[in-house]
Amino acid sequence: MTTRKKHKTIIILPVAFLVTLGLASLYVGGLYKIDTIKQEVRALEDEVDQINTEGSEVRRQTLILKEILPAQEILKQYFINRNNIVPFIDYLEEISGKVGVTIRHNNNQIANSLNFTLSFEGEFNDCMYFIALIESLPYALMVENVYVEQKSQEDLWSGGMNVNFPGSGTD
Repeated sequence: MTTRKKHKTIIILPVAFLVTLGLASLYVGGLYKIDTIKQEVRALEDEVDQINTEGSEVRRQTLILKEILPAQEILKQYFINRNNIVPFIDYLEEISGKVGVTIRHNNNQIANSLNFTLSFEGEFNDCMYFIALIESLPYALMVENVYVEQKSQEDLWSGGMNVNFPGSGTD
């Protein structure tokens, strides 16, 4: 019986060693798998953070653009360009009608600026008021060569001016 116990012990020890070795390899393999999953999770977290950062930047830029667009539209209205000459001329004609003077205009575009030659006639005070209105228009403009003279013996006066819109020859 002692020999049998020895044989059983000899058989049980390697089996127990193999079982222990198997369990240890499962444990180490599990730890390796857990570490691999943790690294994948960190990589995904970094990717999500980057996407969130990029999304935040896009949102920030979108907000900035929303704030800037109204100001850009106001600024665009300050300049006359080839796309809004007709409304501007209509506006000049409206002003002249309200003031009581008649106008003739001639416009041409030179390089990067737009030039108007305005001729007007009416009563003296109306002509002077018209000049003041043109000079105070909410546009980037330069008024040059203004003159007013009396037409013969009548109460009518005539005048003219050159109006230059620098930097307005393009869109």
